[in-house]
Amino acid sequence: MAQAAKDMDSDTYFVAHSLGCITLLRFLLRQTSSQPIGGLVLVSGFAQSLPTLPILDEFVEKPLDYDQLIQLASRRTGIAAKDDPIVPYAFSKELMEHIEGDFFEVDKGGHFLEGDGFTALPIVFDVLVDMMELEK
Repeated sequence: MAQAAKDMDSDTYFVAHSLGCITLLRFLLRQTSSQPIGGLVLVSGFAQSLPTLPILDEFVEKPLDYDQLIQLASRRTGIAAKDDPIVPYAFSKELMEHIEGDFFEVDKGGHFLEGDGFTALPIVFDVLVDMMELEK
């Protein structure tokens, strides 16, 4: 990520899914720039141990600095499905509460995988467009 996202500024937006969410948040916390990015969209994000995947516990052992994350991203949005069998819906909602982000819930979507019927997620596009239009 450090090689691909060298010059981040208010025109920088990230989209992450599942384990990629906590990976992105930890990456942002290591950045030294004082200028916040434009925004981030976290799909099925979590910051706590998943009951069905204890192998991922090492990713969530160290707590996140939520206050710093709020300062690092001007806009923060989460998306989760109520029927997600991998990341409990409540975990995604709680993460967004911690970083004071908007939250969109989907009744049926599972973990938004191809096996759940998803090869595209138009709500992410809509959220990004809204974020970028608010910047104008």
